[in-house]
Amino acid sequence: MLPGVFVMRQAADGVSAELHCTFDQIARRIKHMARTGYWLTPPTRLTLIVSLVLVILALLVHYAHVSIPVVGAHVFETLLIGYLVLLVGNLFRGL
Repeated sequence: MLPGVFVMRQAADGVSAELHCTFDQIARRIKHMARTGYWLTPPTRLTLIVSLVLVILALLVHYAHVSIPVVGAHVFETLLIGYLVLLVGNLFRGL
């Protein structure tokens, strides 16, 4: 194998595939991702707290049988919104 070549083997349905990339190609891809805004950023504290509160409320209603009127009828949706808030906070800078 040549120096500076990255090989990744992946087995899918018993078939082995190899991907050969030089380190320069990997570095170019990372720079492209950073330029186009696809770089993950840490969420702000407010985003993290809102997400955690929504997730904890949904889990309390579902598993501890705590009665919360708004969340009680929409447990899955509350959990989904909590994780979507966290996802948006990670994808967009400053949220």
